[in-house]
Amino acid sequence: EEANLVVVPNVIGMTETEYRDALKDLVIEVKYESNENKTDKTVLKQSISAGAKVKKGTIITITINKRENAGNGNTEDTNQNGG
Repeated sequence: EEANLVVVPNVIGMTETEYRDALKDLVIEVKYESNENKTDKTVLKQSISAGAKVKKGTIITITINKRENAGNGNTEDTNQNGG
C-alpha cells in the first residue's frame, strides 16, 4: 500500500512559499541558522534527504538561513578590522 507515501523533494535553496508548497504532505518543523554565504530566508538543510519515501504527515525539519546582519545595508568585506 503505497498510496500514503510521498517522495521527499529537494527543498534546499527554496524560499518559504516554495518549500511550504513542496512539503505540503509533510509536517514541517523549522529551525534557524545563520550562514552569511547563503541567501537569507532560504533553506540550508533538510532532515530527510531528497528522494526518500516517507508516509504523509512525517515530520521533516528544515533549517532556514537567518542572517544575523541581513538588511543593515552593509556590503563591506567580512574581514574584521584587517586582522
